[in-house]
Amino acid sequence: MNQLPFQTHSLTSYEAALAMAGSSTSLKAKVMEWLIVHGPATDKQIQEGLKMGGSTQRPRRIELQKEGLVVEAGQVKQGNGRRATRWGVAV
Repeated sequence: MNQLPFQTHSLTSYEAALAMAGSSTSLKAKVMEWLIVHGPATDKQIQEGLKMGGSTQRPRRIELQKEGLVVEAGQVKQGNGRRATRWGVAV
């Protein structure tokens, strides 16, 4: 069984990982497909584009990154003046 990571001290985190186990692959595919179609983007842009919450999108992007499918593609300055990493499909 492909178990999602969870906070070992948190029952709700464990329950959430169990609940997401069946859909994480399809959610990860959605993030990957979005990046293929739209090109490099920040996590926030991906979240907005997919209408997906950060606590769902970001772990899927991290999984893709750990698998070597998604890589850093530079940084951009956000409206608040802070920098954000852009993520793109590995070539």
